[in-house]
Amino acid sequence: MKNRLYRCIQSFLFVLTAFMLNETAVIAQDIKTLDGNKQKEVAGILNAFAKNITSLQAKFTQEKVFTFMEDKLVSEGEFWFSTPDKIRWQYNTPYPYLIIMSDGKMTVNDEGETYTMDMRSNQMFQQMNSLISMSIQGTLLENELDYDQLYFESADTYIIQFIPKSSQLKQYLSAIELYFSKKDGQVLSLKMIESAGDYTFISFRDRIENQKLNAQLFILDK
Repeated sequence: MKNRLYRCIQSFLFVLTAFMLNETAVIAQDIKTLDGNKQKEVAGILNAFAKNITSLQAKFTQEKVFTFMEDKLVSEGEFWFSTPDKIRWQYNTPYPYLIIMSDGKMTVNDEGETYTMDMRSNQMFQQMNSLISMSIQGTLLENELDYDQLYFESADTYIIQFIPKSSQLKQYLSAIELYFSKKDGQVLSLKMIESAGDYTFISFRDRIENQKLNAQLFILDK
């Protein structure tokens, strides 16, 4: 059961990145800190962009980096999201792994083994689910109660670092760094740093927004 709980937590962390990333990682240039007034301006622009998204589908490549390994673990798959809370996160290679979130529940199919968890019955899962929802709906930048936020900018990007305040969430997630394009407000890259120092990069391609999705995508076939 402990192993399964750990995999569910990992699933949450994987899904978390899906709503924030659009391109590959950006190498920061000269970076400066933004003051309070500039922070509010940037947050308003980025929130307005995110709130226009009602559905999203894309293919993705994920790179997982461990502190104790030289090589990166690379996975590929597909992702779907439909408001208000339906998510399908499907790994195709190197092995099949499927996560579906809908109506407050998370169902995982791990190479044929299926299990479901009620996210509403676990405080930590509630916090993670809230983080996901805020990311999709464009309200994450407004949440100063649960996350410390640091704002920076380079020549072409706004960089925002989110540091969780919750001691439970800190056990698994140290910080999230988002790189936003100044040109159109889209996220260029994300670095999700776990408490042990491991981190994840995800890049999306063939991104399609605001098209009606088949409801069957968010139901796990038995």
